Amino acid sequence: HIASLFHFGLHYNESAYKSINKSNKDIMIIHGEKDETVNLKLSIYNKKDKIKNKKAVFKLMTDEYHNTHNSVIASTECVKYQNERMKLFNDELKKTKNRNLAYKKMIDGIDRFKFNVANDELMKEIDAFYNN
Repeated sequence: HIASLFHFGLHYNESAYKSINKSNKDIMIIHGEKDETVNLKLSIYNKKDKIKNKKAVFKLMTDEYHNTHNSVIASTECVKYQNERMKLFNDELKKTKNRNLAYKKMIDGIDRFKFNVANDELMKEIDAFYNN
């Protein structure tokens, strides 16, 4: 996103939607309503009225556990677990003011699988879209 902004200036999304319009490919655009990395107003999702490709579909994720940049693709249980681990980090940081100790507190005993489980419902939807 930032690289596109530097390269194309304030018109960076124009090249994206123009390319989508020129394409004859299936395209699924998914965006989180509260994405903190790519603001919805600045996203390609926000340009959906300019996208004329009939094979393009749009999905806005609004559910409280699937509406941010990273939570879109994570399962609800995963997001809850990530929030628990971040709470450990924030509590330790508040208590000690030491980022290294807070990070250690967060990762000690972490279940890496539980921390990275995909949003199965969304993955099935994506799979169905591209396998039609």
